[in-house]
Amino acid sequence: MSIGLLYLFMKLDVIVSIFTVIGITTLVVGLFVAAAGAFIGYEEHSDKNNEDNQHYWNNYKKIVLKILLPILVVSSLFSVFLPTTKEVAFIYIASKITNNDKAKSIPDKVLDILNNKMNEYIKEQIGEKQNDK
Repeated sequence: MSIGLLYLFMKLDVIVSIFTVIGITTLVVGLFVAAAGAFIGYEEHSDKNNEDNQHYWNNYKKIVLKILLPILVVSSLFSVFLPTTKEVAFIYIASKITNNDKAKSIPDKVLDILNNKMNEYIKEQIGEKQNDK
């Protein structure tokens, strides 16, 4: 695994945070633009001489929403589906352990050691009970 890829994996939490901030900022700006457009649309009904202003805001809303909506969707998807550093580490280590024959034999050895220690402990306990009688 290259150093650059390892560095990227270490910075995944920061990358997820950046996409979250971008998504929240985009949402706030989009809500502001929608509110401003609704306010100007409300003013247009009360004043029919405001056609230039309404035309400007309609074009502005179309441009901003064509830019903001894809940014919001992409940043939300990255924020949700991009794994954190811990998740990537688990995925990497789990795949290395499951594909390693030596690592597969470790649990068998540990069970053998535990079994031997338990047998020794049981023998000691039986010996102590017989000495107490």
